[in-house]
Amino acid sequence: MSIRSTIFLLLILPLSAQAQFERLTNNKDIIWAAKVEAIVSFDVINGSLPSQLIETLPVKAIQDNPEAPLPEPFTEKLTRMISRGDFPAYADKALQHPLTPAEARARMYATDTVVVFDPETYEEKIHIISSDLLGATPFFITQQLWLYNGKANELETIALSIAPAVESRGQAGEYQPLAWYKLPPPRKKLFNLKSSAVQFVTYT
Repeated sequence: MSIRSTIFLLLILPLSAQAQFERLTNNKDIIWAAKVEAIVSFDVINGSLPSQLIETLPVKAIQDNPEAPLPEPFTEKLTRMISRGDFPAYADKALQHPLTPAEARARMYATDTVVVFDPETYEEKIHIISSDLLGATPFFITQQLWLYNGKANELETIALSIAPAVESRGQAGEYQPLAWYKLPPPRKKLFNLKSSAVQFVTYT
């Protein structure tokens, strides 16, 4: 008897994190459940990869504009949604400390001070440089719920929250979240690869 496992990331209406968790795990057919944290990339990435990265194989990725396809369609869509504040933002992965839209946006940028020497005036000048961390990273940390349905013999994986991740300064290969975003719960009727409402599906 085989076990089927598919990850669906469905972007729909919000529900409280605890209520979502309880609704999914209280099903009498669910005989095992676990919360898993993993680093993922939703599109094909060239170059060095985090050692903790879970490899994913996209099997469906809808382009917003098929005539001008993007190389990383889902990553760019997800980045835009985060930038717009489409998801509730939190400072912690337990989703206990909410952030205002302004606070969440501030976490997506890094500010550095650079001192340069002006050869004409012999004066030092200070420049403030702002870096877009969200737009520069293809990696995300996800909190997932794994559910094993004993009756259907299915292992289902559902994304609960997501955080854009950047490499830690001074710790090569280690990634840290910028902010956590609570994802809406899945709808069973949308678990259909052919549905236009399902814009991204990956096997892992």
